[in-house]
Amino acid sequence: MVVLEAMATGLPVVASHVDGIPAAIRHREDGLLVEPACVSSLALAIEEFVVGDSLDYVTLSASARDRHAEFFSARAMAENVARVYREVL
Repeated sequence: MVVLEAMATGLPVVASHVDGIPAAIRHREDGLLVEPACVSSLALAIEEFVVGDSLDYVTLSASARDRHAEFFSARAMAENVARVYREVL
């Protein structure tokens, strides 16, 4: 949920590539994904956001916010559940 909440506020996320996180975050489009338990990768990804100039923070922020609105907002989730129910019925 923290990943989705960050996206809703327009924050690109640095997260481990585990569980359902890659379904929400597209690497280098909405945030950065790093290998689990790899502290050096996490540090480099955070540094890239903070001091690096190879990523466009504004573009990633907008992409994260837009992706959340389209796929993970309360409205989008409710519409998806309703669609599944309609298909089943």
